[in-house]
Amino acid sequence: MKKATPVQINWKPDKNNPVPLYQQIVDYIYQKISSGDWPVGTRLPSQRALAEQFNVNRSTITSALDELTAFGIIRSGHGAGTLVINNTWGLMLPEFQKWEKYVTSGSFMENNQTIQTPVLFRASYDLLPEFGY
Repeated sequence: MKKATPVQINWKPDKNNPVPLYQQIVDYIYQKISSGDWPVGTRLPSQRALAEQFNVNRSTITSALDELTAFGIIRSGHGAGTLVINNTWGLMLPEFQKWEKYVTSGSFMENNQTIQTPVLFRASYDLLPEFGY
C-alpha cells in the first residue's frame, strides 16, 4: 500500500514572538486539524522535514509532536510517519476551549446556586475508615 503524501506547509513560527516556538507549532497544527484542513488520516512531514521547514531544532519539533500525541490528536510510528488520528473537539487541547463563550452565549445559563452542603462532605469522610484510609 502506498503511503499518503505529507501535507504541504507554507508557514513558519515567529522567532520574535514571546510564545515558545514549540507552542507556536502546536497551535498551528492544532488549528489546521480543528479547522478541517487536515482531516483524520492526514500524514505530516517527517520530523527532519518539519525542522527544516520551520527552521527550528528537531528537539523543538519533538516537543510539539509529543504534546499533540499526549492529547490523542496525532500518532507517530517509526517508519510509519505521523498521522492525524483524531479531530474530535472534546479531545482537543484544553486551553483552546473557550467555555466562557458558550456559557455567555445564552444557550447555557450560569448556575450560581450552591449544590453541595457540609452534610454531604461529612458522610464521605465517615466512609474513609471503612476503606482503609
